[in-house]
Amino acid sequence: MFNNNNDDLIGIKFKKYFKRYFPNKSKIYNFDENALNSFQRNIFSEIEYVVINSFELEVKSVKKLLKYFSKYCKIIVIQKSDKNTYRTFKNVTLIKISNYIGFHDKVGEVCSFASADILIDYFVESVVKSMKNNFISISYNNVNSKIIPYKQKFCSLRFLYQGDPGDIILSQSVGSFRIKLGELLASNINDKIISRIDFIVPVPSSGIFYAVGLSKMTKIPMLPALKKIKVSKRAFEIQDVDVRKRYLFDNIQIYSDLIKDKNIILVDEAIFTGATLKVVCEILKRSGVKKIYLAIPSPKCFSQCKYLVHPERNLLLDKISENYISSYFKVNGVIFLPLTEYIDVLNKIDDRICYECFLKDDNV
Repeated sequence: MFNNNNDDLIGIKFKKYFKRYFPNKSKIYNFDENALNSFQRNIFSEIEYVVINSFELEVKSVKKLLKYFSKYCKIIVIQKSDKNTYRTFKNVTLIKISNYIGFHDKVGEVCSFASADILIDYFVESVVKSMKNNFISISYNNVNSKIIPYKQKFCSLRFLYQGDPGDIILSQSVGSFRIKLGELLASNINDKIISRIDFIVPVPSSGIFYAVGLSKMTKIPMLPALKKIKVSKRAFEIQDVDVRKRYLFDNIQIYSDLIKDKNIILVDEAIFTGATLKVVCEILKRSGVKKIYLAIPSPKCFSQCKYLVHPERNLLLDKISENYISSYFKVNGVIFLPLTEYIDVLNKIDDRICYECFLKDDNV
């Protein structure tokens, strides 16, 4: 891929998704004459696609790249435009994108496409997936909707898992919000279960603040028996299921001697795909944990986010009935925070906060 500079966000996102879908098969270059001269004609047979990000490249530079590669490779050119269109002629695909808006989570502002990282993720992944399928077909469904940045700004997932515990979102401390949900969850756990639990164990690092609230109300000690070896990425962001599982197995360290033959409550923020908890439960069982109860301080997630907040993945409840969740994880029980209590907490912050992904179709 050819960029204008190393700091270009679109280029950074392409690099991210190239690594995901084409591991060890992609390179990104800043455009200059030396970069072109470094290519030898005899290696063109090894190159299938060239992506040219022309958001900031001069027209003459784009033309030079087209002339240089068009005889040998398939080319994708990303251009600014007044509206979203794409068309392919011969081996060149022009993808024209408008300056539509999206919400930039880190700065808390509505921004243009080039700064709205959520929209760029959605757009770039759709391009790279098309390349993977060897057929360029870009969908702009929903991306142009003005409701997207509004929904992203008032998304409950910003509190639940996206934000840092030290963040203040809509005048609410994210850390305090998570502790509060943990406290509320405690009242939904049967006293008989609480009486036989030795430790509350958070999934690192997503479950820690919820476990603090749960521990506070139940008087059960919290034990950080699990540790992430690396924290460079979230498992939920990894597209390939097998790669995600391998990453989790390789990346979680467990203090087995502390929890062997113990009964525990395992706490995590939510269940979306269930991949993380599936692996963690398996690791805990291998380490000799006697009984495991899952405590989830959010409701059951029934649908994909329609506003591009989290990546498109196959949700757990797309493939199993909600009545079989305990069996799926092979645990002794699963406790979710009821939807009504979740909504009540959100409405006290701002009644515009979105929780649509937790609704069943008949409740929408």
